[in-house]
Amino acid sequence: RDLRMSRGLGDVYKRQVAEELLELERLFDLSDIVLTVDSSLDLDSLSPVTQSTLSMVLRELANNVIKHSQAERCQIRLNRNHGIVLEFEDDGCGFKEVTGQELHSIRERLSLVDGDLKILSQSHLTIIRVHLKEGGKA
Repeated sequence: RDLRMSRGLGDVYKRQVAEELLELERLFDLSDIVLTVDSSLDLDSLSPVTQSTLSMVLRELANNVIKHSQAERCQIRLNRNHGIVLEFEDDGCGFKEVTGQELHSIRERLSLVDGDLKILSQSHLTIIRVHLKEGGKA
């Protein structure tokens, strides 16, 4: 067993949101996509579960934009509005069709912490909103 690999995976799962955002800036830069981040959150105040969940959701949404969207620009917004709200917007090609099954792995992850995901706009400006109740499931 390679302990370096195990530690590396653990680090990804424990990554703080601020660290994830820095990594996403690097990935988007390498992909020639302009990334704007607008956050009114005190990221250090988020619980470890919220940090981990948001980090994984950010990474998966970013990977989708980079791999599939053909976007030139992406904007990430983080704020509080009856919980934690993440909006992920890009100017790429969007979804061909919305069936409700899109982003199922993110939806499953969010269901574990009493969160949800909505596709607010599916083309030209694709906007995805993630909502997390602070503290997760009781």
